[in-house]
Amino acid sequence: MLFEEPAPGSSYSAGNRTDAAVAGAFIDWYVSAGVLDGARKARFAEDLHGAAITARTRDDGRLVITSCVIHEVPEGRWAQNGAIRRLPEIASLGSLQQLAAIR
Repeated sequence: MLFEEPAPGSSYSAGNRTDAAVAGAFIDWYVSAGVLDGARKARFAEDLHGAAITARTRDDGRLVITSCVIHEVPEGRWAQNGAIRRLPEIASLGSLQQLAAIR
């Protein structure tokens, strides 16, 4: 997951600066294709937004907005540490046992 906080003064809507009114979380998330079904994506979106709201300080009254682009990387197209990583190999590492049957 890549997370980047925009610099102050770099957020605009309809030509107006939004720094004082909006706190945003904008994320690009790369995940192996087949890991997330529609229900998991929906739950992630809800959890992401909830976490962003929880993370702000109590005195921050700005509107919290979140945006996440989920990039699903096709099988055989993810290289890591000099090798192509495949979903069955990653699933067998332990945290994704429910995906181990995917070939």
